[in-house]
Amino acid sequence: MILGQQFPVELALLDRGRLNDSHPIVRQMRQATSAAFWDFSSQVRPALTLLGPNYPGPWSTVGAPQLKATRWGPGFTANGSTDYIVRAVGVNPAPVIIVLCVWIQHEVSTAAKIHYALGSGAVANGAYVYVGSGNGVADSRIRVGHRTLDGGGNIEIFGPTPEEGKLYATASIFASNTGGSCTLYVNGEGYAGINSTDATTTTLVNESVGALSRGTTGQFSPSTVLFAARYKPTATPDQSIVRELNNWTREVSRTFSIFESKRIWVPMSAGGGSTGAVSLIHGLTRPNLTSGRLVA
Repeated sequence: MILGQQFPVELALLDRGRLNDSHPIVRQMRQATSAAFWDFSSQVRPALTLLGPNYPGPWSTVGAPQLKATRWGPGFTANGSTDYIVRAVGVNPAPVIIVLCVWIQHEVSTAAKIHYALGSGAVANGAYVYVGSGNGVADSRIRVGHRTLDGGGNIEIFGPTPEEGKLYATASIFASNTGGSCTLYVNGEGYAGINSTDATTTTLVNESVGALSRGTTGQFSPSTVLFAARYKPTATPDQSIVRELNNWTREVSRTFSIFESKRIWVPMSAGGGSTGAVSLIHGLTRPNLTSGRLVA
C-alpha cells in the first residue's frame, strides 16, 4: 500500500434496497412513462415536491396532515378520517403499471384504509390503483387493487395481515388485466392476484396519500407513509426485474435504506499506530429521472 493513497469508500450498494442511480428498478423507471418518485421522509412539510419529470404540480392539503417523527425518520401522516393530500395527474392505468410503497401500519382492522392511490373522477365505482389494508367487510389483510375502467371489473391482491407499528414495503405489479398475471410483494413475500379488470381504460386524474380520491374521497388511512413511486414500464417486467422488486421490498423492510448514501473519500495509510477518526457524511442522494444524475 502506498502511504497516503486514497481509496473510494462506497457507502452504497450494500443492499438491494437502495434505489441508487444504477439500480435496475431506477433504470427501468427512467425508461418508463408516467414515472413519479417521492421520498416523503426527506421533506420538511407536507407540501411535497415531485422528484420525477411528470406532473410537477403542487399537492393540495386537505385537513391537517403532518410529518410524524418515527424510528425510521419522518413520514407523512393523516388522521384516518378527514386528512389527506391530493394532486391532479393524468395517468392511463393500463396495460402495465407498477407501484412501490413503504409505510408504518396503524390501526389494524377490517375497515378499508388506503395509504396511496390513483383515482378517476367518477363518483361511483371509479377506476383506481391503490395500496392499503382492510376490505371494509371482514378482512384486515394488506391489499392492493387495480380497476382500469369506471364501473368495470377490478383486480385485488391480498397480502399478510399487518401488525400495528410494523414497517411494510410493497411492490405491486399489475402486468395485465388478468389477476393471475398480477403480483404483490410484501417484505420479500409474493402474493397472486384474483379477478380481472377491463382492456379499455379511464384516465386516472387524482393522486392521493392518506385516502382514495376519486369523484368523492374515502377509505382514509392513519398509517405513516414514508415513500411511494409509480411508473408504467414500456414492456411487461421480465423475471430479473421481478426479482429486483421482490428483493427491494425485503431489504427495505429490514433496513429502511432506500436511497444511496453520499460517497466520500477516506484517507488510508500504511503502518501501525493510531488511526485518525473518520467522520462519515450523512445524507441522501436521489435518482434524477430526467437527466439520470444523482442529485443531493
